[in-house]
Amino acid sequence: KRSNAFDIVGDEALQVRRAAGLIDISAYSRYAISGPGAEAWLDRLLACRLPKAGQARLAPMLGPDGRLKGDLTVINWGGGDYWLMGSYYLREFHLRWFESHAGAGVTVTDISDVMSGFLLTGPNARKILERTTHQDVSGKALPF
Repeated sequence: KRSNAFDIVGDEALQVRRAAGLIDISAYSRYAISGPGAEAWLDRLLACRLPKAGQARLAPMLGPDGRLKGDLTVINWGGGDYWLMGSYYLREFHLRWFESHAGAGVTVTDISDVMSGFLLTGPNARKILERTTHQDVSGKALPF
């Protein structure tokens, strides 16, 4: 049986798909990853290709047994600086996992309580965003 929220959530998802939606990301954990070994470490840690500078990618994190340890997003800020974002509920587990697997030259900092933001998504997101800034937010300037 479906919950009472099924139709409400379905309508919201449809509106985001047709127009736009805004999400507060403070409900996600955030970690800054840096250091000379950051790229190589993330490349071993995550079951995906790392994104190019200025881009983000979904990033499953698997254990040695191939089981999912984290459903994360990796952001490459360029210059060797990365963020990992994941479930706030699993924040402490992920942090312990990162720290126990981080090698030399890798710094992992939990920034969940000091950094937040919003995600604006949907086909009209750029139209909305360009009304709030003088910066170029075109697909060429900010590719997905």
